[in-house]
Amino acid sequence: MVSLTLLSTALMGLLVLATFVAVALGVGALVVLSVGNFAFVEGFADSLLGVLYAVVGLLLTGFVFLGAYFGVRGRGLGNAHGVAAGSFAAGLVFLVLIAVQLLVGVVG
Repeated sequence: MVSLTLLSTALMGLLVLATFVAVALGVGALVVLSVGNFAFVEGFADSLLGVLYAVVGLLLTGFVFLGAYFGVRGRGLGNAHGVAAGSFAAGLVFLVLIAVQLLVGVVG
């Protein structure tokens, strides 16, 4: 049981670190490339920003999925229960994204 807790802690820590690095470095690099006078990026700035948003969104959704999965597994339930809880949590993230898109228009 202790090894599962250590594994989940390590995975969550790596996922948080990856999310932070993707947001801090990715957005900063994209802004510098978009604002700077780099000829090869002029046509790709919007698509690169969309890809960056997608990667950050997938990292956060993965964080939510794994958090729900390991939370359920830590309470003594099986793998199927963990996958069901993680899928439900990830579905809620996508539902919130759809609601925000309909209200504000975040994507495109």
